[in-house]
Amino acid sequence: MATALIYDFLLILMTLILFFSGWLISKKILPYWQGATFGILAYSLNVGLRFGRGVDYNLYVDIFNSIVYGSDSDHEILFQYTIKLLGMLGGTWPVFVFLMSLFFIFSVYFFLQNYRPFVLYILPIFPYFTMFSENIVRQTMGLSFLLIGLYFLIKKEKNIILYGLFSALGVLCHSVTLVFVFLFYILSLPKDAMLSPKYSILLFFIFVLFFRSESIMVFMTLFTSLMIGDHYAQYAENADMWLQKGFDDGVSYTVTALYVFVAFYGYKIRSFFGRKYAFAYNVFLVGFLLYPISVKIELLSRIGVVLEMFIFVIMGCMFFYFISFKRMWSHIWAFVILSLFSLNLLRVYITTPFKTPIQYLYLWDANGREKIEVTDFKD
Repeated sequence: MATALIYDFLLILMTLILFFSGWLISKKILPYWQGATFGILAYSLNVGLRFGRGVDYNLYVDIFNSIVYGSDSDHEILFQYTIKLLGMLGGTWPVFVFLMSLFFIFSVYFFLQNYRPFVLYILPIFPYFTMFSENIVRQTMGLSFLLIGLYFLIKKEKNIILYGLFSALGVLCHSVTLVFVFLFYILSLPKDAMLSPKYSILLFFIFVLFFRSESIMVFMTLFTSLMIGDHYAQYAENADMWLQKGFDDGVSYTVTALYVFVAFYGYKIRSFFGRKYAFAYNVFLVGFLLYPISVKIELLSRIGVVLEMFIFVIMGCMFFYFISFKRMWSHIWAFVILSLFSLNLLRVYITTPFKTPIQYLYLWDANGREKIEVTDFKD
């Protein structure tokens, strides 16, 4: 119980500091990066000091050590040489994890310069929708570079060269980043939402009904052909496992309900926010449509969570809109969306830590261990 209470206390404290950071920025009390310092420190200290945070954290301990000590590796070159440099400086795996968390939150703030008036509402929401960053290692490193590049892609005076430069650095951390590089560029072109809610929600439920395990098996041949290196073989193995489970074992109905309401209402208020909002909405929309499929297969899920995470921009803008325009129907929508969001927070942040406290440890709980055995973690 103590582990869960400490985790929840530090999480609440981090969220309050992120809210304070957003308030300083959006109200222009401090310059952007001075206000951002509070949130960057709070997030990196809380998330970066976690121990055994997700299966990949524990699997990568041995990979980190083998690269530091000079073993051959087929991992991407920038990922490898970052570890080699850190190893030369005497850094350990927990130091690397902390630095990754620091870089990730820095990249989030860098990207959010495009949404400065709304960060007061965006920042407290974003940790929930980016929990995947605590687990997937190389992809988060690549995503961090890509988020910096996205700032240059969607700002008013877009800079394709800098977007390409930071995207290339992201791909050198994780090759799957290349999927996002092209997808984000395509989604930055429209100036409005791509699909109205009636079509997107209809497509979503068509995918729910018709994309069963047998349908998705056709993707396996493609995934297998794209596997480069032994470390990607795990994705194929995990994909088989996911496909055997079926839809009901992967989907969250409260998440589904939240996504449906955000997709619907987010479209209604799009004209108020403009092109940058439309970009975030379109990225989320693709993730929303993929959700019934991505929960069934490991590789697609790691793509899906990155697309879905842009909901934190949409919801932050929504709450800004709710508070700015105090109309009865806005209050009703706010109540529904906040209720669904609160149910998800309760499930993830309150219920789960008490059920599986081994997944919510900090470095001071390590007791001399480098990692948690994956078999213990899953149990």
